[in-house]
Amino acid sequence: MRFDQSTMRISMLVACSGWMSLEADGKKHKPSGRFLHITDMHLDLQYKPYSMQSTRCREYPDPIQSQESIMKKKKKEDRMAGVFGLPASKTCDSPYTLIDHTFNFVGDQDLDFIIWTGDSGPHKYKKMVKQVEISNEFVAEKFKKNFKKIPILPSLGNNDLYIHNKVKRNDKTMKRMAKVWKDFIPKDQLKQFKRLGCFSKPLVKGKVHGISVNTMFWTTANKLVESCEYDDSPGHEQMIWLEQELNEAKKNGLKVILAGHVAPTEDQYKLSCLKQYTATVFKYKDMIEGMFFGHNNFDAFFFLSPEFTAKGTNSIDEGTSTVTEIEGDRYLEEMDDDEDVGTESRKDKIAGKDFVLDVWHSYKSLITHVWKDIAEVTDNVMIVHVAPSVVPVFDPGVRIWSYDTDNGKLKDYEQWKVDLAELNAWADGRKDAHAIKEPPHAEVYRFSVNRDDSLQLSLQEELNLEPSMKQLDQTELNPTAFQVEYHARSFLGATSTEVSADRGPLTIKDYVETVCRLFLDDDQVIYEQFIKYMIVSSDKVPKLKKLMKRDGVKTKLCDLLSQKS
Repeated sequence: MRFDQSTMRISMLVACSGWMSLEADGKKHKPSGRFLHITDMHLDLQYKPYSMQSTRCREYPDPIQSQESIMKKKKKEDRMAGVFGLPASKTCDSPYTLIDHTFNFVGDQDLDFIIWTGDSGPHKYKKMVKQVEISNEFVAEKFKKNFKKIPILPSLGNNDLYIHNKVKRNDKTMKRMAKVWKDFIPKDQLKQFKRLGCFSKPLVKGKVHGISVNTMFWTTANKLVESCEYDDSPGHEQMIWLEQELNEAKKNGLKVILAGHVAPTEDQYKLSCLKQYTATVFKYKDMIEGMFFGHNNFDAFFFLSPEFTAKGTNSIDEGTSTVTEIEGDRYLEEMDDDEDVGTESRKDKIAGKDFVLDVWHSYKSLITHVWKDIAEVTDNVMIVHVAPSVVPVFDPGVRIWSYDTDNGKLKDYEQWKVDLAELNAWADGRKDAHAIKEPPHAEVYRFSVNRDDSLQLSLQEELNLEPSMKQLDQTELNPTAFQVEYHARSFLGATSTEVSADRGPLTIKDYVETVCRLFLDDDQVIYEQFIKYMIVSSDKVPKLKKLMKRDGVKTKLCDLLSQKS
């Protein structure tokens, strides 16, 4: 075989680096790739820096009232919003500045594809339809601007809907979102998306396929549709579609990334839907490399298993919906535009009691179940990943995964976060910080290509924007930028290990061993790490420890693992 000088240089590079080889067509091949999981941005374009938490960070304090009278009126201490958001807020969403800061960071990453699990819209709002549309269009444009050449897999969130938590087949929201996401959804699936809000697309050509499900047809919060036990329900129809997609991917020898907004837990899914979902994904277990969700704001993983999931202990099912699809359509049409239609309690959502209990219940069910051997465990357990949010319920975070480009297997992830208090303090020290009251005029209206002039004018008046408004220059951000909070490899497994690019893929055993360590009385370190990182990404909610009791739990599976080691 004859080698020219350039071929020899390439060969020497490959031999020295150890991380790169050549495909048959001469293109470079990397054994590891990276993808982003981002969720729950909750952009509020009426957020005002230095406004008050009691107004959802949308109104400035009354200069006539003293702080003492404001506190007395609210019967609790009020807080002032920062330039980049209000940390640990129960009511305020993300300002433009935080979204912009986040995209400045993720836009600089070397990524192969993006999983975006919904909720770009704000929470409780007057004139909800208009605000949801604006936020969804704005965030979609941010993705298109920053990631022009890689696949993006979005999913509908409960706050992306015109009426939070409520959606039906052929809903107006899905028809509108089909236009907003037309660059992300394959053309031949737009009709399907308008009907059910789900679609699939290649993420890594010929290797990894992405499936985006509309979890709102399966959740207990959606009262417009029947449960999955009814064959004509949209939830059951989507389940049939999901199995068809998985079967097609299997025929083509593809691995699958499955993404949605609300995770499949006993508290959040209708019982019949959770049972059908569990049965469906386990039928194709060997080809599903990961299931990714958002919604809960927490940072967690839990176990799905036909052995102990959806047994009816915590789940509820609704045999018939309280509102029929026809009645739901009238409700949409007759909704008062000024109605305050926020339906979920941010307080309950932030406390997260039910979700934490679901996660902890899956751990206890796993380790107390009687298993024959470790092989039976790996055959009957799947991992569900829930990523923390950008909206500052806790510190804003995003997750970057590494995976094997040959087989799609997950290898590790970096959990990134930004210290919001530090970022706000940095902004307060800048002379131009107080000029940033709202997002820049041009940036807000650049995406409004489908809106007529009269609507744009009304939006400008409503948002009270000034064309001359400055944009906060973030080029000096160093200590306040996103930083790695932890690596999965430093946390998961029988023992904490140093991060290494040579490690193989994450396995079910890694997650099982981690949970066993959580329940060992003599391993307080991993328990504290779990509280800090995996559940709340913060050390500000110690009360959650009371929900995660370890006393009296018989760790049968852990005993089995120790015998094998």
